[in-house]
Amino acid sequence: MRGAGSRGEQDGQGDGAPGDPQDAPEHSEQPNVVRFRLHGSIVSPRPCAVQEAIRGNVAIGEVPLRRAFALFKRPSLKVQVISLKIAAGYSCPSMGEPPARRVTLDDVATAAGFSPAAVSLALRGKPGVAPATRQRIIDLATELGYHTRAATAAPAGATIALLLMTRPSDPPDASHEPVIGAITEACSGAGVDVRLGSLLVDEDDRPIGVPRLVAHADVAGFLVLGAWLSRAAAGLFGARPVVLLDGDPEDPDACSNVVSDDAGGAADATAMLIARGHRRIVLAGTSPEAPPAVVERRRGYDEAMQSAGLEPAYVDGSVDEPEAVGEAVAAAMDARHRCTAVVAANDAVGLAVLAEATTRGVSVPRDLSIIGFDDIEATRLIRPHLSTVTVSKPAMGRLAATMLVHRLDHLGDPPFTVFQRARIVDRDTVAPPRGPDRRRSRGG
Repeated sequence: MRGAGSRGEQDGQGDGAPGDPQDAPEHSEQPNVVRFRLHGSIVSPRPCAVQEAIRGNVAIGEVPLRRAFALFKRPSLKVQVISLKIAAGYSCPSMGEPPARRVTLDDVATAAGFSPAAVSLALRGKPGVAPATRQRIIDLATELGYHTRAATAAPAGATIALLLMTRPSDPPDASHEPVIGAITEACSGAGVDVRLGSLLVDEDDRPIGVPRLVAHADVAGFLVLGAWLSRAAAGLFGARPVVLLDGDPEDPDACSNVVSDDAGGAADATAMLIARGHRRIVLAGTSPEAPPAVVERRRGYDEAMQSAGLEPAYVDGSVDEPEAVGEAVAAAMDARHRCTAVVAANDAVGLAVLAEATTRGVSVPRDLSIIGFDDIEATRLIRPHLSTVTVSKPAMGRLAATMLVHRLDHLGDPPFTVFQRARIVDRDTVAPPRGPDRRRSRGG
C-alpha cells in the first residue's frame, strides 16, 4: 500500500484551505482505506489524505490504512472512524449523490425483518430456519440484487471490528502496522469489511470501559489485538465470535486465540546457547508474577536448562524497566562466578544488558553472549546487532483473520487456540564461551 498526498497538497495549498472536493478523483487509488469524519475546526490531514469533501465544519475523507492509526491519535484532531473499507474503487461521498454500493447481508436482514445471523443461515442452506422463511429471504435477496458467496466464504457483506490495544498515555505503536495490513488483506480476500477501533487498557493490559464498536449491531465479530481479556470483558461481546491476537484470555473457552510460542522460543534460544558451549546462562527480566507471555518464556528457559542438567539462574526484574535489569545483570557479571550468557525476556532488556556490558568494558560476544526476544527494529540498528527470537506478526494476523472468518461461517464451532512457532535470528551477540566453560563443553 502506498501513501498519497491530497489534491491540496499537490497544489501547494496550506493546511487550512483544503482542495475543492469537486476536483477530487471519482475513485480512490487506494484499495485499503479508512473513511473518517473530522469534527471541529478544519485541520486538513494533508500528509496522508487521499481525498476529502468539506461540508460546513465537517470533513469527510479517506486515508491509507497504514497511516490511519497515527492520524487518529493526533490530539489536535477529533476524529470519528466511520468505516474501514477494503474494496478497490470505493470512494468518499461527493457533494452530490453518494456512490452506488453493493447490497450487503445487513440490507437483506433489515428488509426481511430478521437478524443477519438468521439471514446468513437461510442463504447458506444451513439448518435453523423454517423452509417458508428461507424461501422468502432468498426471494427478497434476489430482488434486492444480493449475491451469495461460496459456502466456504464468510457471510457476504459481513463486517468485523479490529480493536487495537492502546494505553491512554502511550504513543501509537508502529509495530501494529504489518499486523493490520495482513488482517485487512486476508479479510479483503474473504469479502469482509473491517472497522478499526481502539481498546483502551490500563497498565496491566486490562480493558477500560466498553469500545464503541461493541454497541454496533452490524459488527458480526471481533479481532482483539494484544489485550488481557477478563471474563467480564469477554462477556461484553455477547454471542458474537471473538479472536484474540497475541493476548491472554482469563477464560480460554471465551474466545479463539492466536498466540506466539513464547515457551518454545525461549527454550530454543537457551538450547542454542547450550549447544555453543555455555553452562552459566542467566535469564534476565522475568519474575513469577510477570505477564503471561513473559512467564511462558521463563518456563521455556527452565525446561531447556533442566533438560541439559544445568541449574537455572535468574536476574529478576520487569520488562518495563530494562535499564534496571541491565544494571543488575552487570552486577552479576562482577561476581566471582559470573555468567557467560544471558537470555533476555525481550529485546529491550537484551539491549539494556548490551549497553551496560559495553559501558563496563565487557566485550559482546567474546566475554558475554546475549539473545533477546521479539526482533524489534532497534536490534538491527545498534551494533553489534542483537541476536533474538522472532515470531511473524503478519502471519499471526492472517491466521487470526482466517479464524474469525471461519467462526462467522460456523457460529456453532467451539473456540480454539493456535500457536505460531518462533525462530532464532542469529546475528552478532552469540559466540562460544571463553576459558574454563569452553574446556568443559568440549569434555562433555
